[in-house]
Amino acid sequence: CSSDLDLVTIVGGKAAPLGMLKKELNLPVPEGFVITTEACQLFLEQNALIRPIRDLLRDLTPADLAGVDEVSQKIRAMILNARIPQELGDAMKEAYDSLVSGIKPGLPRGIAVRSSAIPEDGRYSFAGQFATVLNVTSKEAFFRAYMKVVASSFNENSLTYRLHRQMGFQETDMAVLRLAMVPAC
Repeated sequence: CSSDLDLVTIVGGKAAPLGMLKKELNLPVPEGFVITTEACQLFLEQNALIRPIRDLLRDLTPADLAGVDEVSQKIRAMILNARIPQELGDAMKEAYDSLVSGIKPGLPRGIAVRSSAIPEDGRYSFAGQFATVLNVTSKEAFFRAYMKVVASSFNENSLTYRLHRQMGFQETDMAVLRLAMVPAC
């Protein structure tokens, strides 16, 4: 249905099905929240990164592995050195505090920070290509993990995968999912 499609464009291909599992089927899904694709857009716009990223991606070809590597390094460095806009940072802090305070006593206080790109886990899998940061236990680490996951959208594997499938590039198609860590035992 179109509302499911709309949800994927906002929260990505991993978060949307998890939300549906929890909401519609009442299945046990760890507590969490999503930093949307619109937030990614704001992050990139406020740091004036969209045009430089597009310029770097423009002439890439799948045969030019050295070029893909160079472009990947440049884009990821730009993202990792950017600043989270105040508006987004405030919302992220509030959501982080709420999530951490809701973790039951005795359970790990860390959270998992995961990718939820629009094309991920749909027609294209991107399996293992984007960053996941586990056991994030502070707001500062949470912010760094967010930028690391956004930057991973431009790692060498992801860029090559997109080029070989002629997917094109949408720099803001990354949402980032935050989930409470679940004990493995």
